[in-house]
Amino acid sequence: MRTILLTALAIATLALLGCTTSTKPTEPAADASAIGAWSLTKIEDERYDLPSGARSPTLTITESGRLSGQAGINRFSGSTDADALEQGEWNPGGIVTTRMGGEPEALAFEQQYVSRIQRADTIAVGPQWLELRIGSRPLLRFARSGQ
Repeated sequence: MRTILLTALAIATLALLGCTTSTKPTEPAADASAIGAWSLTKIEDERYDLPSGARSPTLTITESGRLSGQAGINRFSGSTDADALEQGEWNPGGIVTTRMGGEPEALAFEQQYVSRIQRADTIAVGPQWLELRIGSRPLLRFARSGQ
């Protein structure tokens, strides 16, 4: 009888453990929105060093699909297909930057940042994070600004 009770308890414990869920930080959340202001935290899944003279990169996405932000030295703006965002598609277009000068390393950094924004083709969003990707490979990872 004791063996049956222990077996039943083990099965019940395993069943309860199977009911719990854990969400990896890179799994998109169904109710998360890309709309808002974001601050860059990683480039290609690695922390990055900000070059001397550069400002922290940002990205703002509006409901209409307008993009803007800080690229390092210069500001940028452009657009993406707002409807496609909901399907995880990233279609940036018309990205332009201001033309201020700066340290060569900072300018090279911002060119790489803007290039990744343009090369990305998918987007994944969690409650407090956003990733621009090529397929499933992360290019840029952001945290919601103010977090």
